[in-house]
Amino acid sequence: MSAFPACAAKDRREEFAAEVDRLDSMPGVEAILQPLLSYLQQPFEQQDMQRIVDLISHDNSLAAQCLHVANSPLFGRWQSITTVRAAVVALGLQRMREIAVSCCVLKLVPGGGRDDGSPVVFWEHSLACALLARKLAKRIGVRDPEQVYLAGLLHDLGFMVSLRIVPDEFYRLLTRARVEGSPLQILEEESWGCSHADIGGMLAKKWALNPVMEDVIKQHHQLSQLSDSRSTVALISLCDVMCRANGLGYGHTEDLRIDWDRNEFLDAMKEEWPIARSVNWPQVHSELANYLNEVRKLVKVLFRLS
Repeated sequence: MSAFPACAAKDRREEFAAEVDRLDSMPGVEAILQPLLSYLQQPFEQQDMQRIVDLISHDNSLAAQCLHVANSPLFGRWQSITTVRAAVVALGLQRMREIAVSCCVLKLVPGGGRDDGSPVVFWEHSLACALLARKLAKRIGVRDPEQVYLAGLLHDLGFMVSLRIVPDEFYRLLTRARVEGSPLQILEEESWGCSHADIGGMLAKKWALNPVMEDVIKQHHQLSQLSDSRSTVALISLCDVMCRANGLGYGHTEDLRIDWDRNEFLDAMKEEWPIARSVNWPQVHSELANYLNEVRKLVKVLFRLS
């Protein structure tokens, strides 16, 4: 790996920080996503159903996407839901929070597709990671699975930033990753002196996301000794790897082998949630295929609506 000059790295990081600071014009952000994220970080008991319904209904395309997600088996419904308020009543406020934020984040995806399916694949990966994180969180006794879902959804926020501020550079690196089989974040660090995780962290700070969410976005490729966030970062990191190992990653096949006997993410989870010690993790991993296929189907529907 070639070393990136320290002075150049500092300059490039400052360039990215300046670009992130100018991202107020991202579609849907100033009108819907930032108010919604800000509102949802209030204590749950202080949140009002009608306020969330109003935020969702403010944008017709967002409301349509939310209804399609609400009717998906992945969110526990098999019968038709036809209004946003009915979706909140039927699914509950917490589940509707997940759906609303998911569809708001979808609006961050830049318009215009590419032959390789990007940037759809990045959002597909994020949604798969969020759904898997919630599923595993419930299984191992995490106190707030909905917060874990949101962390999974936003963990690769830096991708959406890169797609907006340096799209050509980003796609060149993505092509290299596919050809060489190299981890994308390593190529980003070689070329820019920072990765999509660092860039996403800049936006998380700008949006004043809570510290755990910011840590997940910044640290999901490199587990640190974070005192309060380490276990949540580990859970999202494990889900990220599991999704990529099952073909729901960055649009290309990655040679990812998960060592279940020596896994720092799993070790950190077991320290925080003892139930995780009794889970047959290789079996869980082998059972993911059908679940992730449902995610793919849902994403196809949503992007026809976007």
